[in-house]
This record gives sequence, C-alpha cells and structure tokens, in this order.
Amino acid sequence: MSCDMPSGRTDGGTSTTEDRILYWPVATAVTCALAVVVAWANLFFGSLLLVPIVLLFWAGMGVRAAIMCAAWWRARAWRRFCSAVILPVTALAMVVCFAPLWSVGRMTGNYVHLIVLYPRYKAEISELTGDAPRFLIWEWTGSEFCGSGVAYDDRDELEPSMPPKVWGGRYGVSVAGESRAFGHFYFVDICPQQDRQ
Repeated sequence: MSCDMPSGRTDGGTSTTEDRILYWPVATAVTCALAVVVAWANLFFGSLLLVPIVLLFWAGMGVRAAIMCAAWWRARAWRRFCSAVILPVTALAMVVCFAPLWSVGRMTGNYVHLIVLYPRYKAEISELTGDAPRFLIWEWTGSEFCGSGVAYDDRDELEPSMPPKVWGGRYGVSVAGESRAFGHFYFVDICPQQDRQ
C-alpha cells in the first residue's frame, strides 16, 4: 500500500483535492502523551485526577480515528488513512502496554516535578549549616497511611536495598527509597513512624 494519492477519483467518490494529510491525529496522540506526563508531575492540586481522564480521552479518540481509518481505507483515501492511523496505533499500544506505560509516565512525571522544584530544594539544602549530615524530605502526595515524594540524603542511605530511614524522632516518619533520581536525591515512600517506647 502506498500513501501517495492515485490520480482521478477514488472508489468512494473522494477527489484528489479532498484527500489530504490530516494533522489532528498526530497532534492528539502527542498532546495526550504529554498531558499524562504533566498530570503525573503533580504540580497543581488535583492534577493526578487528570491521568485517567486523559487516558480515557486518548482511547476514545483512538476508537474514533480507527472507525474513520476504516472508511478511508475502503475509499482509498490514502493520505487521510496514513496520517490518521497513528492515533489508533498509539491508543492501542497504550491499552496493551498499560502497566509499563503507567510506570514510565509516573516516573517521568516525578522527574518533571523534581526538575521544576530543584532550585527551591537546593536553596533549602544550602540553608542547612553545621557538620551534621544533611537530610531533607518533601512530600508530594500522601494519605493517612503513606505518601510519596523526594528526599535529599548526602550520606546516600536511601538506596532501595537499604532499610528505611527514620526522620523526626519518635513521632517522625519512616522514609524508604524507591529509586535514586540523581546526585543525592531519591524518590521515596514516606510513612508514619511507629510509636517506639
């Protein structure tokens, strides 16, 4: 199959001037992927609620584009077909590879969040004085049970293979490293510390 338009009229009655390249399917696929990353970055209140909404919109638009592609295939409107098929293909890939793409989107969003707030975090770290080890945590999302965020640990004791680190004493929190972001920054799980007698 060639994406070049044959001369004359197609079987469906579409003239060569009507069969044109469409830009909205590619724009929709790219915009949905970026919107998922921005939503996962959690830079504003309620942004995480947008993740499933964007994914459902992406899937719905993929179904719509697939139906249109079927009609353009029958009409041999190759330019429309070739330019629109990207949207159902990416939507199908999102559905089939949902679990790994969910993780990749979440991790990419975490990096976006950290990079945006990095100057503020570095300023707070530079305010710590003395010879004591420098350790700070910033909670991004949370519930009554556990939260997640980022921590700075200049002793690098938050590697995922190491036990959780207690911060704040008896009524503080237990900080477990999920993964190293870069330098001394770690993505972490933050849970209330058990009351120790």
